[in-house]
Amino acid sequence: MNDLFHLHPSSFFIIDQLIDLDALKVIQINKDLGGPSVEEMLPVFKKVLAKKQLVVWGEFDDDEIALLLDQLPAKGLMLHLVAPDVGVAKVQMGKICALIAS
Repeated sequence: MNDLFHLHPSSFFIIDQLIDLDALKVIQINKDLGGPSVEEMLPVFKKVLAKKQLVVWGEFDDDEIALLLDQLPAKGLMLHLVAPDVGVAKVQMGKICALIAS
């Protein structure tokens, strides 16, 4: 068994079974272009974080980042940000640090 399982929102139908696997430590969920919004996925993220660590991977706008940081516990959460270039990534990281500090 792997310690991490990667899935997309189209596979949310197996999330309960994954959460029940003792050997599985981390679930990585992609935010897909054209898929459900971050707000729509929050209940799944919360369900995962209740028992596992969670990596949320994708390109996020400022509002989505603020929503994730406001609605999800920090313990066990990792955001894997995708940005079009290093400059955008640095700006996003600055905003994230400011949100965390406030």
